Amino acid sequence: MMQGNGVVGIRREDKTVWERRAPLTPQHVKQLKDEGVTVIIQPSTKRAFTDHEYEAAGGIIRENLSGAATIIGVKEVPAHKLLPHRTYLFFSHTIKGQLDNMPLLDSILEKRVRLLDYECITQGGLRGGQRLVAFGSYAGVAGMIDFMHGLGKRYLMFGYATPFLHVAPSYTYASAKDAKQAVDRIAADIRRYGLPADVCPMTFVFTGTGNVSKGAQEIVRLLPHSFIDPEQLPALFESPPADCTTQVYAVLTTAQHFVQRADGGPFDKQAYYAHPELYRPVFHSTILPFTSVLINGIYWERRYPRIVSNEQLRHLNRQGGGPFGGLRLVGVCDVTCDLEGSVECLKKTTLIDQPFFVYNPETEECIDGVRGDGILMLGVDQLPTEFATDATQYFGDRLLPFIKPLAFSDGTVPYEAITDLPAPLKGACIAMDGKLTPLFEYIAKERMVTARAAAQKQQMDHRLDLSAPQLVVGLEGHLFDSGLINHALDLLEQSHVQFSVLDFRLGMDTANKSFVALSLVAERKRLLTDVVKELTALAGTFPFRNAEASVVQLKYTGDLSRKPKKLLPSRPPSQQLLMDYPSSVAHEFSYHILLLGAGMVAGPLVEYLLRKGDYKMTICSVLLDEAQALASRHTKATPMQLDLSEEAGMDRLKTLVSAADVCVSLVPAHLHPLVADICIQQKKHLVTASYVSPQMQALHDRAVGAGVMLVNEAGLDPGIDHMSAMALIHRLRRDKHTIVGFRSYCGGLPSPEAADNPLGYKFSWSARGVLTASVAPAKYRLNGQVVDVPGESLLLSAQPVSVTSAFNLEMLPNRDSISYESLYEIESIPTIIRGTLRYRGFSDILAGCVKLGLMDGTPRPDLTPSRPPTPALIKQASSGVSDAGMSPSASPGLTSHDSGHPHHTHPVWADVMRNVLGLEERTDLMDEGERNAVLVDEVGKRVREMLAGGDIDGERHVRVMGALEWLGLLSEAQQVPMRGSLVEAFCACLQQKLAYSEGERDMALMQHTIEYQRCGDGAMRRLRSTLCVYGDQQATAMAKTVGFTAAICTDLILQGRLKASGVVRPVCSEVYVPALEALNKEGISFHERDEPLPSH
Repeated sequence: MMQGNGVVGIRREDKTVWERRAPLTPQHVKQLKDEGVTVIIQPSTKRAFTDHEYEAAGGIIRENLSGAATIIGVKEVPAHKLLPHRTYLFFSHTIKGQLDNMPLLDSILEKRVRLLDYECITQGGLRGGQRLVAFGSYAGVAGMIDFMHGLGKRYLMFGYATPFLHVAPSYTYASAKDAKQAVDRIAADIRRYGLPADVCPMTFVFTGTGNVSKGAQEIVRLLPHSFIDPEQLPALFESPPADCTTQVYAVLTTAQHFVQRADGGPFDKQAYYAHPELYRPVFHSTILPFTSVLINGIYWERRYPRIVSNEQLRHLNRQGGGPFGGLRLVGVCDVTCDLEGSVECLKKTTLIDQPFFVYNPETEECIDGVRGDGILMLGVDQLPTEFATDATQYFGDRLLPFIKPLAFSDGTVPYEAITDLPAPLKGACIAMDGKLTPLFEYIAKERMVTARAAAQKQQMDHRLDLSAPQLVVGLEGHLFDSGLINHALDLLEQSHVQFSVLDFRLGMDTANKSFVALSLVAERKRLLTDVVKELTALAGTFPFRNAEASVVQLKYTGDLSRKPKKLLPSRPPSQQLLMDYPSSVAHEFSYHILLLGAGMVAGPLVEYLLRKGDYKMTICSVLLDEAQALASRHTKATPMQLDLSEEAGMDRLKTLVSAADVCVSLVPAHLHPLVADICIQQKKHLVTASYVSPQMQALHDRAVGAGVMLVNEAGLDPGIDHMSAMALIHRLRRDKHTIVGFRSYCGGLPSPEAADNPLGYKFSWSARGVLTASVAPAKYRLNGQVVDVPGESLLLSAQPVSVTSAFNLEMLPNRDSISYESLYEIESIPTIIRGTLRYRGFSDILAGCVKLGLMDGTPRPDLTPSRPPTPALIKQASSGVSDAGMSPSASPGLTSHDSGHPHHTHPVWADVMRNVLGLEERTDLMDEGERNAVLVDEVGKRVREMLAGGDIDGERHVRVMGALEWLGLLSEAQQVPMRGSLVEAFCACLQQKLAYSEGERDMALMQHTIEYQRCGDGAMRRLRSTLCVYGDQQATAMAKTVGFTAAICTDLILQGRLKASGVVRPVCSEVYVPALEALNKEGISFHERDEPLPSH
């Protein structure tokens, strides 16, 4: 390596015809000469500055640069032109292991060149630090002017002449200043003559806030314009201003406009960058339909959702609404030039003299030029060189301070001993002395993987076509020092699976693991499944255990046949990449989900599954409009009408199940065994959120024989309660503690501020289910004594409980708790009880209603309407309910009640109650006031009898009577809903009076309390684990907790992470570990408190 001799060479750019930039201007050369640096410039006849200008500034024009110890340029140097033992500085495009430039890197190492890269000159020399040397906003300026030129031509194709025709390509102007003057001239034309009304309002939507975006904005600001907020876009098109033809509208968008939190929470920038999997893309639905021109300038990584996917464009194109049919979007100016990146339809880069192609959203074909059906695309990858003079000046101003220290740096000193380079330059040093510097040693390891992948691909390309099954797996761990990566690649080669590297991260120390994402392609889907199993087994076997490795199947947003651009992580790969990559592209290797039911909990389930790139879904409902409403929010969902009460519907179900990979049933619970039977016949897995019924359990052996999983109880209660309880129990058992008591309480309640009625309760599902669960017999064990509670006594057995100090709650025992001791592996412990939570007072009030006969289901002619019930009522009446009254299939609460036939005479509640209580004869001749007094007296007497000696101060009696009056059950004016029976009329009354108002939230509350004797000292302890989830504008708490849980279990099946067969509950670690982790990402998580058990 040469010592720095104070001589710098500027090489002639020869990569492309259009590259006219230089790293320094003649002015910079003069400054360097004045500081004692000699500059030799290779002659060039196309450079932005002439040889004469450089020579006049004191530079030496010479073909031979061998006298310079330091040589600088802009683009890559051809390998055969590298001079040995020199320091080179240019954009090398090697730091991401780009295969095309690996021969260049080999030559650099062979010739013992010291290589520095502009891209790595950062603040403090830190990876990921702010770049200090770049071409600034000129990409945006040039790109925007080029696009205006194309926009004029494109509108002309549609039959409209616009002032944009008078903008020329950027490279035809001598400077950016001249180009801006041309834009000023067309701005005057727009003010004076306007734009065609048919293309207005014309909107320019910018993404990103970086230099390239600012450069494009700078050009649009020259036009008559108004900047508006993204939220104003719909109103702009609903009521266009009178002057909308004499100006354009500019809209700035950032990450908060690209996505929304999946749980409906507020956008948080840092949280989004850290956990993009918690967000779903919305730009395509909130911004893109109102966009004329999209100028894309964002930094993007493949773990983030795309701004615009091909599938979203296709969906919008079919919706229409644009001035020429199809999309409103006329074109995309993608100044990032990130192929198939945040804007997926950028299929290729374009040339400066051929900058455009038209992308067809229906066929995904690209036609060069400005003609054809579709979207005009610009993707020039060297835009700054169109303003070569300006760009060189800007770049050189930032580079100049680094040239002198580099020119005099001693290149013979080992990297670790370098002290004569500032930190930004030392950090930009990729190679020297024939080897990679420590920060860039990862390149060699990535090359090994990519080279083997390329060789395997070349061997197998002739045997695999584009329709071959494919998937993506991630390997994380200490892959290289353990040798595991070599054995994994051996396995893939021997299995005849084609693989290629999609992403690579090298752990720089023992704390940070390495990560490799591989795309796998094979002739058969089963071969891929087997290979993933073998990789997983390999990662867990000796001698590779010290690798601490794991294999995870991933989602991927790009074309698996090409290697995408990659970006280095700002945090460990285990945090950054072991997550589902958001995607909107369905590949050939995709899964089809059949969803039965489109009610309350279906929304979160559909949203969770369809945010994943390789899933599509058919949504079935007895009410087609319900399925359509849900499917309309997702481009990969298809709605379908299906009535399982009809024989034809069951026949159709067989066909649908056979075409699916998994079926999710959210229909009424009594239909689940029928659906399960068909799934067994078709050998397809099933997921439900309901309890395992005897009829379902009877199918276990058949399902095992067919290799089918019937996953039940994948909801909140049952579901999350099982998983969280087993996680606690197994942890305590693992630590050898002795469990002596288990209590588990759960309830779906209004949030405290919404609990504004005497019952402290509101309905977001079927009232009938809640009533049924409230009179079911219960059984539990308390302090060694078995307690049986008859159904008619359940409500009066409610006990006050303290889940948190914020809520005044009571607990109703829930069914047979003792039956869970074997399931939970806690046989014969002294205390086991599962209960349903309600606000205090609920049980007394409902018990009073039961005492008054309001649970009577006997048909009553006086409550039977003279016309058939409406479809909504049929749906309500048929809704299934889980044992805890938390049915995923139940209907939302009614906002109004059916009044029956308009000529039918309605009874009032007071009359019906007098009939039920046998008071009609006594009160027949009384006036209304007297009749009502008798009714109130009789009801009061029966309530006192019910409460017996448990109401010493009469407070409970007052509460119950007040609630009955509030419900209108003693009213002489309130009509009884015509529902055919007293219990159905009572349910309709409850759903009307106890409905959620707009903006009110529900709440899902769960707590496990486990009493245990600590191993070692024998101390008695109590472990409490509490879950509290609130609803929001997107979904109720019940919908989220049930819907997400069912969706996660479905996802685990499709990813091959569940290996069981038969009737399955989520009680094993294979299910609850990944499921609880996934729920935590959705904001559904438990908080624990471990404390001494008070002595009594």
